[in-house]
Amino acid sequence: MMRKVVNHRAFRIPVLLRQTFFCVLLGVYGIPVLMELRHLRYFVAVAEQLHFRHAAELVHVAQPALSQQIRQLEEEIGVALFERSHHKVRLTPAGKAFYENAQRILKQADRAVAEARKAEFGDAGTIRIGFVSTAAIRVLPDAVKKLQKL
Repeated sequence: MMRKVVNHRAFRIPVLLRQTFFCVLLGVYGIPVLMELRHLRYFVAVAEQLHFRHAAELVHVAQPALSQQIRQLEEEIGVALFERSHHKVRLTPAGKAFYENAQRILKQADRAVAEARKAEFGDAGTIRIGFVSTAAIRVLPDAVKKLQKL
């Protein structure tokens, strides 16, 4: 089995960098595993295509770089995710389990980005309006209608 111990000083890296997200998972024996979402995206592409060259084209990287990233991911988590031969790529049982979780993590990350963008542009959130009782009859209904049009 392949295992790689992550230096704990690596956690001083900011968790959220521009366009780069990190997942910190507790791996085998509680050893922290640090991976980037792009590793998960690469893995999912290969798992869905079952072909490294086609997956590389899909994620816009060179095939050797993609193969290297997948190898590093396998070393990081300590299991083989793919069975490779000259003409075939297949998911191992560990790869199938990892695929389901990787898809879920990527969907959650995409939702988090969408929610943050909605909040940034004012498409999400709560508006609290304070008013006096006399405004409820005339001013408030007009103001609410104008807000709904925005």
